[in-house]
Amino acid sequence: MNIRRFASGDAQAVSDVIITTLRISNTRDYPPDMMEELILHMQPEDILQRASWTHFYVAEDAGRIVGCGAIGPYWGKEDESSLFTIFVLPEYQGRGMGRRIVETLEQDEYALRAKRIEIPASITGLPFYRKMGYTFKNGNDQVDEEMLYRLEKFQKPKMEECSIARAKPGDEQTLAYIQTESWKSAFQGILSDDELVRCTNLDKATAMYKRELDNRIGYGYILRVNGEPHCIAWWNAARLQDMPGYAELICIHSLPGNWRKGYGSQMMRAVLRDMAAAGYKNVMLWVFEANVRARRFYEAMGFVTYGKMKPGIVPAEICYERSLEGTE
Repeated sequence: MNIRRFASGDAQAVSDVIITTLRISNTRDYPPDMMEELILHMQPEDILQRASWTHFYVAEDAGRIVGCGAIGPYWGKEDESSLFTIFVLPEYQGRGMGRRIVETLEQDEYALRAKRIEIPASITGLPFYRKMGYTFKNGNDQVDEEMLYRLEKFQKPKMEECSIARAKPGDEQTLAYIQTESWKSAFQGILSDDELVRCTNLDKATAMYKRELDNRIGYGYILRVNGEPHCIAWWNAARLQDMPGYAELICIHSLPGNWRKGYGSQMMRAVLRDMAAAGYKNVMLWVFEANVRARRFYEAMGFVTYGKMKPGIVPAEICYERSLEGTE
């Protein structure tokens, strides 16, 4: 089973999971007509809207979405967050899937920065959330006007130790694992299913990195969080003949569970510093044109595109570049 970030193409499947669960599980505790009214607001367009302001996750079994959950700010507060839309298909309940979803949400950046996490819990879900350590808000053990319990959990924001080191021979399996796991989430919907399976072959990726390390081709990095590998990067001199003197960022990948926590930015800054220290004045990279999340990240790091496309490549790849002048 796998838990990953929601993609827009998941909206229908997530809606189906929620509707099925409401009709089978929640009707044990609520009138069916009340659940049908709620279902009207759990359509794919509603899921997309919620995913636009939360960090939304889906749980998969053999590629089938069987559960979901989201976390976002509690009324815009920086130090309080709220859990939303946690559902698991009835046939998967009692198998640890709900626990894994909540644990994933509690490792999201919205949870890590929060002193308090709140959840509006259904009557059906109350025993589960109590087992997960959530208590009645302000000691109130009665349902509100929406027939929900308000639960909360207090915690100390977690401080995580981050380190970056150059990759060395023997690191090839770590490099390959992070790359392939990142690709499975980042490129879903961009590459075909068959192409994604082919490109995320762990053995082939491990062999590729072993060749690079053994032959000292390029410069690799591994970022660790609390001692555990999370992010990798690789760069070398640009391979394009019409961009002489450029460095090329060949890849930067992070494990999906720690996306949007700032680790990619830390890695990028370290790589850019080393490029500048090596005497390069500019850096370029290629990114799938359809990879909006990555493009926004590169743009936030100062990269721009002038529309240069990699010839003969499908899906289309677009070139980004930036100056290394003043890199600190």
